[in-house]
Amino acid sequence: MTQLRDLAEWAATLTIDDIPDEVLTQAAWCVLDLLGVTVAASRDDAVTRLIAAERTMDDSRQARVLVRGDRFSVPAAARINAFTSSLTELADNVSVHANEANIPLALAYGEHHGVNGADVLVAVVVGAETARRLHDVYYDAKRPASEFPVGMTSPLNTFGSAFTAARLMGADPQTMLDTANVSFNLIASALDVTVMRGSELKPMLFSGWPSACGYTAATYAAHGLTAAPDSFFSPQGGWLPGAAEVWNADEFTRDLGTRWELQRPDRKRHAACGFSHSALDSVLDLTRDVTDMDRIERIDVGLFPFGAQTVGGPADGITTSTAAKFNLRYLIASALRCGSVVAIGDTAEGTIPGRLADPEFVKVMDKVTVTANEEYGFARRFTSDVRVRLAGGEERTAVLDHARGRGDNQLTKTELDEKYTTLAAPVLGDERAEQVRRVVDELVGVDDVTTLVDLLVD
Repeated sequence: MTQLRDLAEWAATLTIDDIPDEVLTQAAWCVLDLLGVTVAASRDDAVTRLIAAERTMDDSRQARVLVRGDRFSVPAAARINAFTSSLTELADNVSVHANEANIPLALAYGEHHGVNGADVLVAVVVGAETARRLHDVYYDAKRPASEFPVGMTSPLNTFGSAFTAARLMGADPQTMLDTANVSFNLIASALDVTVMRGSELKPMLFSGWPSACGYTAATYAAHGLTAAPDSFFSPQGGWLPGAAEVWNADEFTRDLGTRWELQRPDRKRHAACGFSHSALDSVLDLTRDVTDMDRIERIDVGLFPFGAQTVGGPADGITTSTAAKFNLRYLIASALRCGSVVAIGDTAEGTIPGRLADPEFVKVMDKVTVTANEEYGFARRFTSDVRVRLAGGEERTAVLDHARGRGDNQLTKTELDEKYTTLAAPVLGDERAEQVRRVVDELVGVDDVTTLVDLLVD
């Protein structure tokens, strides 16, 4: 328990001067990236139905749904905005998916309480760091779904969001620790089967529910409603012994304050599950001079075993947008069809039936084989090895550890701005989208983040 207490003390006492400028800058870029994908998905029918459902339970007016403007309580607004941010599969993979939950929560709380931009950025950094460190404690030894069917993302995002909220509330070290323990008792089940089947509930389990649960955990702790102090470690019903076979709690504090998750963030170009990105980049590169799809005889892709399980499912059963985003065969066929990155429209509900009814599209899908490469361990979980066989016997191969936007292959600020503008301008208009971009670039000096939210609401 010492390591978790030390992490809580760090999160409670961190100052903006303790955070390197490059990390603060990256945090602001994460906000911009997240806003772009959220704005782009804001008119989705699933968001409309979620707002209607939430309205039957909540008529508060504390914070607004981005773009739409509907007012809800802070946790409900955060839940809706986080759900929206996760719909496109274009939000970053920082700490797996932490920013999809942390940033909507920080903006909803910030709007209601008039929080300045610098404090929002510190809270975002805290959320990303704590979620990542929980990930590193036990990811490699997570029990199989047959024994513990709770997915990875919901626990991480609940934990990170709890720290984000407690930080914004000004929690002291003990209250921060209490918040962490409460959060482990509020984690949604987030069944792996729902995620793997491409259910519409997936964005809620990944981001929406964890965002609101994190806020609830911090609020309970702030009012003295605490959980068992060993909720995480206890061998009698604690979270960690149930979730993993072995673990290393030292990862909570390893290089704390000197190693930052946001020094090398993980951003997306393709509107697809992160396990597919390196393979998509390699296929596009290996076939850049191939205009006739009949020249391609087969495409073999090797992935980290869990990645192959996640995106390597059969071609049948792609009935939802989420399912398409998690099917590498469909994604490769879409990328080859357009000769470019997988865009939101490629996996839209209205697009899927037509593509699956197109014999030429299905022919490309059928050429793709996805297998597990048992040599790829945790450190290479996003690596792909791709072999393209062309007519006449020519073979082209590539092994790619970092897709564009990941690791040593980072997006430039220009590329990030272009991604944001492409997503936001069609909804907000060119002028307002540019105003948002300028405010986010100077967020550290913004007196009240309501200024930013105002620009994002119709």
